Amino acid sequence: MTTRPAVLVGSAGGVVIGLFTAYSMLTPLRHDVWDALNTTIYAGFLAGLLVLAIRFARTDLSTREIITELAVASAIYGGAYLFVYWVTTEFFANRIVQLPFFIRNYTFNRYASPEYYLSADNNYSDLMQLQLISFAVAATIQVAVGTG
Repeated sequence: MTTRPAVLVGSAGGVVIGLFTAYSMLTPLRHDVWDALNTTIYAGFLAGLLVLAIRFARTDLSTREIITELAVASAIYGGAYLFVYWVTTEFFANRIVQLPFFIRNYTFNRYASPEYYLSADNNYSDLMQLQLISFAVAATIQVAVGTG
Protein backbone atom coordinates (compact mmCIF):
# COMPACT_ATOMS: atom_id res chain seq x y z
CA MET A 1 0.00 0.00 0.00
CA THR A 2 1.52 3.28 -1.12
CA THR A 3 1.45 6.06 1.41
CA ARG A 4 0.99 9.74 0.92
CA PRO A 5 4.57 10.65 1.97
CA ALA A 6 6.09 8.53 -0.84
CA VAL A 7 3.80 10.13 -3.41
CA LEU A 8 4.52 13.61 -2.03
CA VAL A 9 8.32 13.15 -2.07
CA GLY A 10 8.21 11.71 -5.59
CA SER A 11 5.85 14.43 -6.81
CA ALA A 12 7.81 17.28 -5.23
CA GLY A 13 11.06 15.96 -6.66
CA GLY A 14 9.39 15.34 -10.01
CA VAL A 15 8.05 18.89 -10.23
CA VAL A 16 11.47 20.35 -9.39
CA ILE A 17 13.42 18.15 -11.83
CA GLY A 18 10.75 18.63 -14.49
CA LEU A 19 10.83 22.41 -14.27
CA PHE A 20 14.61 22.45 -14.18
CA THR A 21 14.85 20.10 -17.17
CA ALA A 22 12.57 22.28 -19.28
CA TYR A 23 14.26 25.48 -18.12
CA SER A 24 17.76 24.17 -18.78
CA MET A 25 16.84 23.07 -22.30
CA LEU A 26 15.07 26.30 -23.24
CA THR A 27 17.41 28.80 -21.57
CA PRO A 28 21.14 29.27 -22.11
CA LEU A 29 22.92 28.01 -19.02
CA ARG A 30 26.63 27.38 -18.55
CA HIS A 31 27.31 23.67 -18.36
CA ASP A 32 29.10 23.90 -15.00
CA VAL A 33 26.13 25.80 -13.52
CA TRP A 34 23.70 23.27 -14.99
CA ASP A 35 25.79 20.40 -13.61
CA ALA A 36 25.91 21.90 -10.11
CA LEU A 37 22.15 22.60 -10.07
CA ASN A 38 21.26 19.19 -11.51
CA THR A 39 23.45 17.47 -8.92
CA THR A 40 21.93 19.57 -6.13
CA ILE A 41 18.39 18.71 -7.22
CA TYR A 42 19.17 15.00 -7.38
CA ALA A 43 20.98 15.09 -4.02
CA GLY A 44 17.94 16.86 -2.55
CA PHE A 45 15.69 14.12 -3.88
CA LEU A 46 18.01 11.44 -2.44
CA ALA A 47 17.91 13.26 0.91
CA GLY A 48 14.12 13.17 0.70
CA LEU A 49 14.26 9.42 0.07
CA LEU A 50 16.60 9.01 3.05
CA VAL A 51 14.22 10.92 5.33
CA LEU A 52 11.36 8.84 3.98
CA ALA A 53 13.28 5.60 4.61
CA ILE A 54 14.10 6.66 8.17
CA ARG A 55 10.48 7.58 8.78
CA PHE A 56 9.27 4.25 7.40
CA ALA A 57 11.89 2.32 9.40
CA ARG A 58 10.28 3.61 12.58
CA THR A 59 6.95 2.05 11.60
CA ASP A 60 5.91 -1.57 11.39
CA LEU A 61 6.49 -1.75 7.62
CA SER A 62 8.61 -4.64 6.37
CA THR A 63 11.80 -4.03 4.42
CA ARG A 64 10.00 -5.04 1.24
CA GLU A 65 7.22 -2.53 1.91
CA ILE A 66 9.74 0.23 2.61
CA ILE A 67 11.60 -0.48 -0.63
CA THR A 68 8.29 -0.49 -2.49
CA GLU A 69 7.45 2.91 -1.04
CA LEU A 70 10.86 4.27 -2.08
CA ALA A 71 10.41 2.74 -5.54
CA VAL A 72 7.07 4.53 -5.91
CA ALA A 73 8.69 7.87 -5.04
CA SER A 74 11.55 7.16 -7.49
CA ALA A 75 9.14 6.11 -10.25
CA ILE A 76 7.17 9.34 -9.89
CA TYR A 77 10.40 11.39 -9.95
CA GLY A 78 11.79 9.52 -12.96
CA GLY A 79 8.46 9.53 -14.75
CA ALA A 80 8.14 13.30 -14.36
CA TYR A 81 11.64 13.76 -15.78
CA LEU A 82 10.94 11.48 -18.75
CA PHE A 83 7.60 13.16 -19.45
CA VAL A 84 9.10 16.66 -19.46
CA TYR A 85 12.08 15.48 -21.55
CA TRP A 86 9.73 13.91 -24.08
CA VAL A 87 7.38 16.93 -24.28
CA THR A 88 10.28 19.38 -24.60
CA THR A 89 12.19 17.44 -27.26
CA GLU A 90 9.09 16.34 -29.17
CA PHE A 91 7.10 19.58 -29.28
CA PHE A 92 9.64 22.34 -28.63
CA ALA A 93 12.74 21.11 -30.48
CA ASN A 94 12.88 24.38 -32.44
CA ARG A 95 13.14 26.34 -29.16
CA ILE A 96 15.73 24.17 -27.41
CA VAL A 97 19.02 25.99 -26.94
CA GLN A 98 20.88 23.08 -25.34
CA LEU A 99 20.57 19.45 -24.28
CA PRO A 100 22.79 19.54 -21.20
CA PHE A 101 23.27 15.78 -20.85
CA PHE A 102 24.35 15.51 -24.49
CA ILE A 103 26.01 18.88 -25.11
CA ARG A 104 29.47 17.38 -25.60
CA ASN A 105 28.13 14.94 -28.17
CA TYR A 106 26.40 17.46 -30.43
CA THR A 107 29.13 20.11 -30.13
CA PHE A 108 31.83 17.50 -30.89
CA ASN A 109 29.89 16.43 -33.99
CA ARG A 110 29.43 20.10 -34.96
CA TYR A 111 25.67 20.28 -35.16
CA ALA A 112 24.47 23.85 -35.62
CA SER A 113 21.77 23.50 -32.98
CA PRO A 114 20.08 20.95 -30.74
CA GLU A 115 17.15 20.91 -33.18
CA TYR A 116 19.42 19.71 -36.00
CA TYR A 117 21.02 17.22 -33.63
CA LEU A 118 17.62 15.77 -32.71
CA SER A 119 16.48 15.58 -36.33
CA ALA A 120 19.70 14.03 -37.69
CA ASP A 121 19.82 10.28 -38.30
CA ASN A 122 18.08 8.55 -35.41
CA ASN A 123 19.40 10.83 -32.68
CA TYR A 124 15.98 11.70 -31.23
CA SER A 125 14.78 8.12 -30.98
CA ASP A 126 18.20 6.93 -29.78
CA LEU A 127 18.23 9.52 -26.99
CA MET A 128 14.67 8.73 -25.98
CA GLN A 129 15.49 5.01 -25.92
CA LEU A 130 18.55 5.76 -23.79
CA GLN A 131 16.39 7.68 -21.30
CA LEU A 132 13.78 4.89 -21.19
CA ILE A 133 16.39 2.14 -20.82
CA SER A 134 18.10 4.03 -17.99
CA PHE A 135 14.76 4.41 -16.23
CA ALA A 136 13.91 0.73 -16.79
CA VAL A 137 17.27 -0.42 -15.42
CA ALA A 138 16.85 1.70 -12.29
CA ALA A 139 13.28 0.42 -11.79
CA THR A 140 14.37 -3.19 -12.33
CA ILE A 141 17.11 -2.86 -9.72
CA GLN A 142 14.63 -1.42 -7.23
CA VAL A 143 12.13 -4.21 -7.88
CA ALA A 144 14.87 -6.85 -7.57
CA VAL A 145 16.04 -5.40 -4.26
CA GLY A 146 12.46 -5.11 -3.01
CA THR A 147 11.51 -8.67 -3.91
CA GLY A 148 14.85 -10.33 -3.13
